[in-house]
Amino acid sequence: METLHPRLRPWREGDLPAFRLIQTDPDIVHWLAGPWTDEQVEAAFARMLGGLRERGWGMWAIVDDEGVPVGAAGLQPVREDLACAPAIEVAWRLRRAHWGRGYVTGPMRAVLADAAERLQGEEVIAITSVPNIRSQAVMDRLGFRRDPAADFNHPALDAAHPLRRHVLYRLKRF
Repeated sequence: METLHPRLRPWREGDLPAFRLIQTDPDIVHWLAGPWTDEQVEAAFARMLGGLRERGWGMWAIVDDEGVPVGAAGLQPVREDLACAPAIEVAWRLRRAHWGRGYVTGPMRAVLADAAERLQGEEVIAITSVPNIRSQAVMDRLGFRRDPAADFNHPALDAAHPLRRHVLYRLKRF
């Protein structure tokens, strides 16, 4: 499968160590409500590899100037236990050293252009926790609009967790 953008490429079998670094980066883990186990990291990696192969769309590796994965960006099915399911969501994560340098916005525009062709008529959403204003700013830049009526409490987080309340953004052009 070809890349959609110079900073994106399909994940490769040998990328698991780089993906593990991404999934254990404290600045990323904070927004994922805590660290992942080795089993969770390996299962997510397998889902990413399979998604691109099986559907032709999914999560791509975001690579630095040397081609090393420093993040992930793309589309994924929404978890079945979320209030907004079934749906397709955009998602990304990026190691802190690369924040604020266009590593997400540019590649995500390419992902969305591809999705517009592949998923004609299907809505694409974006979700994040209320305090994650950096991700909300990216959603705004990508053309998503907040739907306050669809905000929800994440079922995997207890009532007192500071990331429990999530906001939902919709991309209307699909």
